[in-house]
Amino acid sequence: MLTLAKLDVMRSKHTEPKYAQFTGITMIRCMRWQGIAARHDWRIVSDTSYEGYTDIPRKVMQGYGVMTDEIFAQMPRDSFPTHVFIQGGVGGLAASICSYLWQKFDEKAPSIFVVEPDKGAMYSRER
Repeated sequence: MLTLAKLDVMRSKHTEPKYAQFTGITMIRCMRWQGIAARHDWRIVSDTSYEGYTDIPRKVMQGYGVMTDEIFAQMPRDSFPTHVFIQGGVGGLAASICSYLWQKFDEKAPSIFVVEPDKGAMYSRER
């Protein structure tokens, strides 16, 4: 999420974010955005990689690991989740959190469930 503070920092550097009204899947299928971004000197920031675009997604997914670490740091020391439910989406967030939990807790990792609403766009459109 782009916070107001981050937006202010971007604007102080004479940068204005642009938003695309597409789902992650649509964005990946619509590779023309690469050309549009290059022409306008924009940067695509996504957690989904493709050939020639791996550095930024790797950093985004590392950020998801930091987020997960922060969640666990805020939990009471004597508590540990037995189950974790993660939004599926394109898979970057789920993959990162699963990887974090497996690496940190090994066989003691909580049960992990990747979920999507049954009325979500992933299920309601032809692919």
